[in-house]
Amino acid sequence: MATNEDADTNDVKRKRQRSPNHPSINLRDAIEKTGELHGKYGTHPVPIKKACETLGYSTLNSTAMQCVAALSAYGLVDATGSKDERKVAVSAEGDRITRKAPDRDALIKAAAVRPAVHGEVLEHYRKTGLPHDDVLRQYLVWERTDGARFTEDAVDGFITRLRETLGYAGVSVGDTIRDSGSGETPAKNKRTEVAIGSFIQWVSQGVEQFRVPLQVVGIDGDFAFVKESQTGIPMSELELVDPPDAQEGKSPPRNPFFKPVQEVLPKDGTVKEQTTLDEGPVLLQCPEELSEDSVRDLEYWVRGILRKARRRAGMPLEDDA
Repeated sequence: MATNEDADTNDVKRKRQRSPNHPSINLRDAIEKTGELHGKYGTHPVPIKKACETLGYSTLNSTAMQCVAALSAYGLVDATGSKDERKVAVSAEGDRITRKAPDRDALIKAAAVRPAVHGEVLEHYRKTGLPHDDVLRQYLVWERTDGARFTEDAVDGFITRLRETLGYAGVSVGDTIRDSGSGETPAKNKRTEVAIGSFIQWVSQGVEQFRVPLQVVGIDGDFAFVKESQTGIPMSELELVDPPDAQEGKSPPRNPFFKPVQEVLPKDGTVKEQTTLDEGPVLLQCPEELSEDSVRDLEYWVRGILRKARRRAGMPLEDDA
């Protein structure tokens, strides 16, 4: 008999289940949106907020980030930086596709199979071709390895967009897609090259999960481990990134422009008062002879200093005491 504890455990598992990263829009729509970016900014990097506004999103919500992630997955844009500092630029491939270069058709075919999950599905059915949706759904939801399975809510949308993308690009299962003019197959997706020691970013549903890239300390099948997390991270949601600047963590160089403030020694006709508090010394230097107006000005200034000190110490002001 199932207990409440068992039910709670199952609920937690269902809540944690996520589909692997996959484009939220089909390739045709992605190319259209790339054209919008290209029309306004060309291939210049643009802050992520401005890019999303150009794509029709008023805020940096999850839908906007998923759209940018889709363009990146197809190889139409390059994204650099993290979080709010992220910048987006139309890639070389996106530029050639947008400007209708002679190799446009070949580039579109390469873009269609560039998302990791697209390549995995096509490779799985390389000999037989894509099956009926019912069979494909069974494979995506139940037969893929842990961490790479689709949820019931996401699978139908993925299948629809996959077929739309392959149809638009004219890709058939079993095709050998080559980059235009290079004679080489497209580069492997970065996450397939993740190894112990690699620096990675975890991207879930188009949103970066780490504030800064972290280093992989272990791999167990479909999961990678970092020291900063108690649980494994799905390999299908990892992106290989450049390691942090090797200079980080080293002592900064001396500032050649720094000029220390020289202590002003009392001159003739001046007086220097000094006391030592628990926190350090307090110094006051002023002319030995002061007029009545100057004394009043000095009193006003010193009272202001004391009021600031009382506020910092959490003490009531004299007027409130």
